[in-house]
Amino acid sequence: MWLILAVLVGWQSCIFLLSYVQGIARSEESDPLPSKVDQQFVASLTVPDKEAIDESAEFVEYLRRIHNHQMRVWHQRCMAFLEAPEPQRAGRDDAQAVPDDWPKLYTSPLLFAHSESTPLRAVTAVAHGCADEEILDLLACPRPHSLGAGWDSIFFVARLTVLVRVGRFVELLTELDGYEERVHGAVPTEVRKAAVALGDVPEDFDARLKLMDYLKECTCSPRFRPAHVDYCWRLMDRATNDAQRAACLTELGDLYGNLWGTHDFPTAYHFYIAGARWAHKAGDATPLQARALAALGQVDAKRGNLLRAAALYGDVVERFPATKQWGVSAFNKGWLLRKGGYPRQARDALNLLIASKVDERDPTPHIMSAYQNYRHRAAREIARSFADEYDFPMAYYWEYLATWKYPYRSWCGTCIGSARSRETWRLLTASCLAGPAFILPNLLIAPARNWHILIGLSVVVWILGRRLRRRASLSGVAPLSRTR
Repeated sequence: MWLILAVLVGWQSCIFLLSYVQGIARSEESDPLPSKVDQQFVASLTVPDKEAIDESAEFVEYLRRIHNHQMRVWHQRCMAFLEAPEPQRAGRDDAQAVPDDWPKLYTSPLLFAHSESTPLRAVTAVAHGCADEEILDLLACPRPHSLGAGWDSIFFVARLTVLVRVGRFVELLTELDGYEERVHGAVPTEVRKAAVALGDVPEDFDARLKLMDYLKECTCSPRFRPAHVDYCWRLMDRATNDAQRAACLTELGDLYGNLWGTHDFPTAYHFYIAGARWAHKAGDATPLQARALAALGQVDAKRGNLLRAAALYGDVVERFPATKQWGVSAFNKGWLLRKGGYPRQARDALNLLIASKVDERDPTPHIMSAYQNYRHRAAREIARSFADEYDFPMAYYWEYLATWKYPYRSWCGTCIGSARSRETWRLLTASCLAGPAFILPNLLIAPARNWHILIGLSVVVWILGRRLRRRASLSGVAPLSRTR
């Protein structure tokens, strides 16, 4: 008995000693500093000079010329296979080679161009920027019986795109109502307000941009990416100030960078740079600059430039605390610093997020993870940072806080159940790593969650006790439980 107790005490003492030594080592770490090149790059975004703005303007004009050329080619091809007596041959034989340095968007094939169905060929024309009354009539033609209900959303986005392009906003509202009835997809209130506003003032730039955001987020939207890009370019031609141009440039970065199954990060990166510089040029476009900088940080993180991405997110955290990008930027900065090997600095960034007034229920783009859960995720990242440094008692402490003080929130009962199960096993693992002094208290803190583990341990203890009694009875020694 005393031997077992000595082993447990020694085990726990070694863990505490390791934690203490790691704490001393952490106090001598230096803060991560971006390279001089990264510092100059961030400065060219936050306070751009005339040379930097002219460089971005030159790139934007270069891509505008490429886009206009490719749209003319696409229109010719679409009209050819719409009018040809053999659309299958016309759609396949009219292929064109695209230079390697062009954006990936212009390498996409003409979907459904070889189909014998007129509505499907009309969808292809809409997806590549064709929008007129004739196309709208072709979309209304009877569809093949082989197309199931899943195609409703595709034809909805096609009709919606044409109606927006030709300016028929009264019919746009009717189409939105019909979509909710047929497909059971809720249309955001802001989109309806934008359609109503355009019905009154067709030149309302903000309302057109809101419709662009909605089209971009639709489920089948990637099929129509060329048309949405063309619409955004035309929208930038309508812009009357630098803030509106910055908004269009950032939208173009999203559209070029998020293609169907591919990511064109170089093109998107240049658009985000231009958007950040134009937002600074506008003077009062603080949310636009924060959005562009956060998008640049996301692209840099995906490309492996962790410290530059952390610097970009850090700039958003320091300069734009009132924007909706602040909470995500604060978390991403901490996550990137931990991934980059700076756990102490990561904890400082994440603790700033936990102490802030951000709303845990801020929405996300993911339907099955509707809330941001800033503090829950930040606490988990802090726990991981301590585990990376072998400070297992503190890792268990922060896992405990992530579970009980900052619980995971969701509208989905299944998601909450899965999260609770994962939290139970994470707490058990963390308590085992933290030492014997944490294992039993962790099980007793929430017996409702750990009932299966407690039952399993009870069965093991009962089996061991039964074997000890048998061994004692065979050796002629009375079991301890029966001594008087």
